[in-house]
Parts: sequence; structure tokens; C-alpha cells
Amino acid sequence: MAPYTTIPPFPDGLLEVPLRQLSLGKLERKDEAEAARLVDACRTTGFFYLDLSDDKEDSTLGKQLLQDADDLVDTAKQGFRLPTEEKQRYELSKTQSLFGYKAKGAKPKNNFDSSKAVPDTVEFFNVARDHVLNATPPEDISTNGNMVNGNANGDSSPLTQYYPSLIKSHFPLYKSFMLSCETISKLVLDALSKGLDVESSQFRTMHRGHSSTSMLRLTQTLSSAFLDGEDGVSTPPHSDFGSVTVLFNWIGGLQIQLPPGVPDSTGGTSAEPRWAYVRPLKNHVIINLGDVMVELTKGKLKSGPHRVIAPPGEHRNLDRYSVVYFLRPENDAKMVALKEYRGEGETEETAITAHEWVLQKFKNIGAIRD
Repeated sequence: MAPYTTIPPFPDGLLEVPLRQLSLGKLERKDEAEAARLVDACRTTGFFYLDLSDDKEDSTLGKQLLQDADDLVDTAKQGFRLPTEEKQRYELSKTQSLFGYKAKGAKPKNNFDSSKAVPDTVEFFNVARDHVLNATPPEDISTNGNMVNGNANGDSSPLTQYYPSLIKSHFPLYKSFMLSCETISKLVLDALSKGLDVESSQFRTMHRGHSSTSMLRLTQTLSSAFLDGEDGVSTPPHSDFGSVTVLFNWIGGLQIQLPPGVPDSTGGTSAEPRWAYVRPLKNHVIINLGDVMVELTKGKLKSGPHRVIAPPGEHRNLDRYSVVYFLRPENDAKMVALKEYRGEGETEETAITAHEWVLQKFKNIGAIRD
């Protein structure tokens, strides 16, 4: 079922980001020109649209992902309708994990200015890839390396600890969505390897499907929340901490910070960074790179700052949902630059693991405690 019966037109006349529109089918066919366009997008903003209706002839990947995303919004609505007391039992702060439930009103530090902590208006469920695909015992993915024993009911079952029964009942759908997102993410990584002229196995080896902090996020921001808060901010400015993000949203509000000199939708440029809207496109998903890719390429690839504010125009009258998959490296992968970019003394032996690196990122913004 589609997330919305009708969606008003996105208003014209706003400053927008002219993201490249790429074809899933061309990436599946290893089209070199399309791969070059992808690399160019990832060198400027780190964002692009991917047309999922344009599968190659023998593929149903895009169509299945579009259907799964629609269905996931229905499951999200059910989850968010649970009583507040029920959802609070699975608060991230109680599980001391990256996974579980987060209520609105948190004050994550801006990871570009740690002095700024604006209350957000979004609530979400984070669902671990490892839990859904049974890749690892849950104790391997808690923030402190130890599973918290039990929940409010004294039940020590790991999945009962992290998620309401309603959320767990949809794991088969989550699995389908996660695997499709990973297939697309690996197409992106392969195109980047070719475009950067680096050994192709390096990205793949870090994302083989072993234990990781990769996760699905289901978000809700009620339309009533857009009347409150500083500048109508739903999600404060940030960059993603992973490798590749696959984002579905149907309602406006997402903005990207355009780097100096990068043209906006009018063709104009500025010597200063500017916030500009991302227009939701039917049958398209938004792909962006995370900070891992910046680290691995010594800044050759970009992880664009972005935020979510009050939707423009009539979109403001609708509750806003998004479905996001964050692909991150395997926990044991070493956070060292690709071989082609390493300096003297940079080795895997001296590098920290991806698990340590990701957790430190979350600690830096106050999302988890030491």
C-alpha cells in the first residue's frame, strides 16, 4: 500500500539541489558513462537520485525495493501507534545500544558544531541488520560490548530486549528490504572503485555481510511538530557515519548543504555554503555516501551535511515518514585509507576497527554514553 493517498505538489520557486538522476538499470549493466556520472556526484555533494523503475530487462530489484519501502511505512505507522509506555521500554538509552526506539525531543550535538544541541522532532526505530539476518549474537553489537541483561519485564531474550513484538513480527519484510539495499549499495561501491581506479576488492571486502552496525531506520515526524522547535528542525545538521545510505522519503523537508561554488537549481553559485531542498521524486530513492567513504579516500569522496526541517508548502500538513538503510563496514574491518591513498606509516595493523570508529562517532554527538 502506498504511504500516502495523495501528495500535494512540491512547491516551485524554492532553492533546490540539482541532484543527478541515475539509472539502476545502467548500473546493473555496468554502464561506464553512468558510473562516471555517479563518481562525479560523489565528488561534489555525495548525493544522487537513483531511478528504481528502470531495472535492467531480467531484474526486479528496483520494483521490489519500491514495494518493500511502501510496505515498511505501513509497519512503521503501526509501531509508532503503540502506547508511549510500550515504546519507552525499548529506548536506546535503556538498551545501551544503537538499536531500539528513540522518542522525539533528543538533543544530539551537531557533528559540525558540538556546541549546538537542538531538540529534534523525530522519533524512530533502529533495527539491526545482524538481528534480522542472524549474523551475530546481540552482545557483539551493544555499545559497551556486553549485552544488557533483560528488559523491563525481566526477559533476557535479546530481541525482546530491543524491539516490541509488533516490530519483530515484520522481520521477513525487513530482511527483503535490507538485502535489496545492500545489492544496490554494492553496485554503488563497484562503480566508485572503477571510477576512482582503485583495487575493486577493497570496498567489497569491508562489506561482505559479516557482523556490522548496519541498520534499518523507520522514522516519523508528526505534522503538529512542525509548528514548534527552532527553525522547525526535525533532524539537526549532520553527516552519516556509514558507507552508503539508501533513503526513501515522500514528503519534502530534506535539505543538503551545498558546498561553496556548487551550482543550485537556478544555476547560481555562492562563496558560502547554503542549505537547499531535495525534491522528492516518484520511483526514485536518494543515495548518499557517509563519512566512512571520506575516510577511506582521504576526502576524494564527499559525505554531504544534511538536515530535515519543516516541509514546505502543503507538505507541512502531512505526517512525515522515511525509511532508511545505513550500510556500514564489518565490525572487524580496519579504518585505514585505501591502498592507493595511504601515506607513510598508515597500516591496517595500527588502525582502529570500524566498530570502534562508528561507536566513537555516536559518542561524539552524545547519542550514546561512554
